[in-house]
Amino acid sequence: MVEATRPACDVRELGSGDAEGEALFEILMLGGHVESAAGGAGMSVRTAYRRLADPVFRQQVEAGREAIRDSIVTKLAEAASDAIDCLRERMDSEEEPDLRLKSAKALLDGIVKIQNAAPRSSAKVRYTVEQTRNDC
Repeated sequence: MVEATRPACDVRELGSGDAEGEALFEILMLGGHVESAAGGAGMSVRTAYRRLADPVFRQQVEAGREAIRDSIVTKLAEAASDAIDCLRERMDSEEEPDLRLKSAKALLDGIVKIQNAAPRSSAKVRYTVEQTRNDC
């Protein structure tokens, strides 16, 4: 289970420090949809959208979500090293050729997926520059 840390700014600072506001924040931060978060917080959907319209509250929710994502990525990266070591050990095994082949394939598949999922920062920068030029 991933433990969420509250962003630096507290929801109570927004004037919505009631139990409903706290519940709304927690459910939204954990990825709940506005409609279900409103129900879970015991408030109307309209009230939930009104609170989300507050840029500070919305930023808090996003910061909470980012903290959760960062925690997950960190744990996955730590586990990935162990998984790669395990696959390497299986590939070196002389006893089970099928297991060696499956391990090698899994390792290569993982490399391809990571390369395809990695952000293309240079492409993003180029797009931003081109977009800025078009706006001028």
